[in-house]
Amino acid sequence: MRSRRPPVYSGRLPHGRSRGISLRRLSYLPRQAMIHGRGSAWPLRWLWTLIVPLPALLWGPTAHNQDNASALFLRHPAVSPDGCSIAFSYHGDIWVVPSDGGTAKRLTIHDAYDQLPAWSPDGQWIAFSSARSGGSDVYIIPADGGEPRRLTCHSAPDYVCDWKPDGTEILFTSNRETTRSSAVYAVHVQTGRSRLIRSDDFALANARFSTDGQSIFCTRGGSWSRRLYRGSGASDLLVVPATGGAGRYLTRTPVNERWPMPLPDGRRLCYITDRSGAPNLVERRIAGGPERQLTHFRDGSLFYPSMSRDGSRIAFERDFGLWTLDRTTGRLRHIQVFAPSDYRVNPEQRLRIANRVQEYAVSPDGRQIAFVAHGEVFLQTAESPEARRLTDTPQREEDIAWAPDGKSLALVSDRSGEAELYIVDATTAAVRQLTNAPARPPSNPSFSPDGNMVAFVRGASNSELCVMPVSGGPVRVLVRDPSIASLAWSPDAKWLAYARHKSHSAGSIADIFLVNVADPHAINITRYPSINSDPRWSPDGTRLFFLSNRSQVTHVYSVPLRESRASDDAEEEQERSSEQAFELKRIHLRARRITAGDDPVRAYALSPDGKTIVFTVAQLEGTDLWKIPVSGGAASRLTKSGEAAANLQFTRGGQLYYTVTGAVRRIALNTPDPAAQPVNLSAEMLVHRRLELLQLFDEAWRKMRDGFYDPRMHGCDWQEVRARYRPVVAQLSSKEEFYTLFTIALGELNASHCGISGPAQTDSASTACLGVTLDETHGGPGVRVSRVVPRSPADSPTSKLGVGEIILRLGDTEIRNNEHLYDRLEGQSGKIVTLTVRAPDGKERTVRIRPISGTTLRQLIYDEWVEQREQLVEKLAGGRLAYVHLAGMGADNLERFRRAALSDTEGRDGLILDLRFNGGGSIADEMFSIIQNRVFGWRTIRDDPNWSPAPLPALTRPIVVLINEASLRNAEVFPWGFRALRLGKIVGMPTYGGVIGTGSTTLIDGSTLRMPSVGSYTLDRRNMENYGCPPHIRVEHTPEDILAGRDRHLERAIQALLRPLPRRPRPQPKPPSDHHPR
Repeated sequence: MRSRRPPVYSGRLPHGRSRGISLRRLSYLPRQAMIHGRGSAWPLRWLWTLIVPLPALLWGPTAHNQDNASALFLRHPAVSPDGCSIAFSYHGDIWVVPSDGGTAKRLTIHDAYDQLPAWSPDGQWIAFSSARSGGSDVYIIPADGGEPRRLTCHSAPDYVCDWKPDGTEILFTSNRETTRSSAVYAVHVQTGRSRLIRSDDFALANARFSTDGQSIFCTRGGSWSRRLYRGSGASDLLVVPATGGAGRYLTRTPVNERWPMPLPDGRRLCYITDRSGAPNLVERRIAGGPERQLTHFRDGSLFYPSMSRDGSRIAFERDFGLWTLDRTTGRLRHIQVFAPSDYRVNPEQRLRIANRVQEYAVSPDGRQIAFVAHGEVFLQTAESPEARRLTDTPQREEDIAWAPDGKSLALVSDRSGEAELYIVDATTAAVRQLTNAPARPPSNPSFSPDGNMVAFVRGASNSELCVMPVSGGPVRVLVRDPSIASLAWSPDAKWLAYARHKSHSAGSIADIFLVNVADPHAINITRYPSINSDPRWSPDGTRLFFLSNRSQVTHVYSVPLRESRASDDAEEEQERSSEQAFELKRIHLRARRITAGDDPVRAYALSPDGKTIVFTVAQLEGTDLWKIPVSGGAASRLTKSGEAAANLQFTRGGQLYYTVTGAVRRIALNTPDPAAQPVNLSAEMLVHRRLELLQLFDEAWRKMRDGFYDPRMHGCDWQEVRARYRPVVAQLSSKEEFYTLFTIALGELNASHCGISGPAQTDSASTACLGVTLDETHGGPGVRVSRVVPRSPADSPTSKLGVGEIILRLGDTEIRNNEHLYDRLEGQSGKIVTLTVRAPDGKERTVRIRPISGTTLRQLIYDEWVEQREQLVEKLAGGRLAYVHLAGMGADNLERFRRAALSDTEGRDGLILDLRFNGGGSIADEMFSIIQNRVFGWRTIRDDPNWSPAPLPALTRPIVVLINEASLRNAEVFPWGFRALRLGKIVGMPTYGGVIGTGSTTLIDGSTLRMPSVGSYTLDRRNMENYGCPPHIRVEHTPEDILAGRDRHLERAIQALLRPLPRRPRPQPKPPSDHHPR
């Protein structure tokens, strides 16, 4: 037998690689195996080999580049005016390094994320964006280091772009509440006053001053991280006057052009384009003409270029490092940067878990609770104040389920590098692997009642229903069908019930199926076009319970598995039911509703004795628990807390457990006065930050591999992406860096609906809004009102502000400028504040006003925009056309469309349906059912001059649809269907081409990964993703149109709809002839 050599630590891990033990292999080592010698790969006799090098391996010099390895993931390079230095962001701080490379100097050191450095023209200062005050604001710091000074104070992220050539202003982009998307601003370095330079229908970014400071070049639209997108949403270049104005497009192509850099001669500019099939630097005349390629890369990434003042040197990001280009000689160089540093935060985090769990499972006897927190499994008894840790790996354990005897649990773990099914002993914590099926992750394990088998679903789309012996052995696939969920064993372990979902952006249906484990043949027992889900067996196995929304509201239903006979009495029926096989032929017709009312049931559970159903109902006063007999009747309330109970579980003894936002509660139903009691779960664990980042990468990468809607991954070599990106994770120091890195990795897919983000933060205060825009020419004191938004607080009779009035004070604070006002309004939404204002005639007064949130103000501005278009249609169409804009494709917008189509068109000759700037949703199918509800006759009553269509109501008027580059997702599916069905004309610009049905999944720490899982195709089976819907009539807005607010799309739509219509009003149907029945 071949002997095994102990692993040897090489002492160095350049870029995540070593000649000895790998960081990845060590990350899969269970701590129990190291200590107790149970791991076959890591016997106890090797333990001493690891004791000394272990800290160095995990958190040693390589991780922070204190050896000779060049740092990775250096971002946002900014070349100094003289070209001798490069500022960049790394580990969330600002650094400076010589242009030829070498050891970098750290300028900032803060827990918050600092990024986007930009040199002042004299090289004495560096501006940057930092989140140290909550939102990302503009700061400046001496180029040699020192204390930063904050310039902007709005809670919206402000991203530094450039300095004005005279050093007086700093350009930045921000998505503040008064603009549709990110706009270009400038803040004065001395006064701190900011001004809006240019907003647009699409996001503006990467703004740069011309050499003379008279113009500003910027990127319009597009995505900086997405590779090789082609379509109407590609990024273009725009130049505008520095004082504000329309400007003009420099490029308008379906390929991406970003990061303009005007050359010192004022006649040419450089920028990045992917026209060649890979991002490269090019140069061309500003006035137009052919591009001259400066770099000739065939692959890889190229981001954030920066140019020296004389235009001779350009620095940029490429493949996680910094590169420079000498424009004079054409020489390219990948510079080596060494950034030795201490830890900004402790490399290990002690995580305290207190009553917030990711999932839980009560043991059958109710004596123990297993729960998962941060991907680890813990056990806690009622007597113990602290939980016992059952698993100990840097990887993720989830989907826990107790065996019927309470001695072990099934769980899913990715400790092997792939998600597999395991059994863990509840006493010894010994772990045994059951499955070995890479790229087919298991989930939803469920033990058979006799404890001999375990059922689970397999595949990222839950497409295989499987069973296998708990002792190990072959896996049997019972059913192959996507989206299988909610497994439920029959009490005799012979049958499995499950729900099968068909769900995407166009709607959802689900049915309940039964399958015999010995002779698998799936039988649909609901057969109803609604959502039927969550099957549960009665204890005697004669009945199934489930949820269904077939009555438009979700309720609990039950269905007997055998038909009752009219001649049977109760005793005879029970005896016959216990002996007779299931009668499934007409079972779908036997379902009966148990719960009642207009409020939907959210979750339910069946008591162990089979007599009571406990369920949650959402009502006006909140969501509470109720109970009802399985035979139906009156429900009684169990809780009055208004908390949304979920994950209901009964013990054999009749205790009910449930969760409320991660906290576990319990109720003893067999007591005279049942009341909810908190279950105090407590545990502690040590999280290694970098191992956590590696796990996040592995988990997110694997879930995209298994769950992305296209198995060919859009032609991307996803395995190669992993090999290229994963070594970089070992050098990251924060979640922010990781999210950015994985965003770039997702960009390799060239797909919409991709993204990764951290857990929601609720503690950051936002800038409240008065409902005004400010006059940026006013030099002080105070700030002057230039416009009042209709229906805003400033438009209210009790707190009205007038145009031209100057806000001098907020409370007792003198207001210096607009940024100072934003600072004082932080966190004031909904609170009454006192303003001192001065009228144009010099009189001062006090105004008590209640500011609103930025979200509310955006809605008011949107309402104003819609009203303006309604007025335009009324004016240009002479009252003959109705107009409706849908901002999304959700339930509220469906009601808006229904009202417009079936009521607002009464007395009108047509309808303009505006789907521009529509973020999508899932109502296209319902909209088509309204549009295509064809009239088959007319009906009237005596003395009614206006005949009514049959069916009533019905749309009998023509429609024109408006689309543009910001019509997304379901707002693209609809115009594609509108074209295919030839229902009318479409006017505007081609849609973006971002149509993938998407969901989301959580990672080990609660981060969210968007999962593009459902493809959408045209009638001729062409993928709508990256293929925008073209209009019949193409109309493009010019920069002058956007600045002036002119809507050429709408003007052309009115013409298209009116032109074929008769000039006279639409005639009513003629009265019938005098043929009457006698």
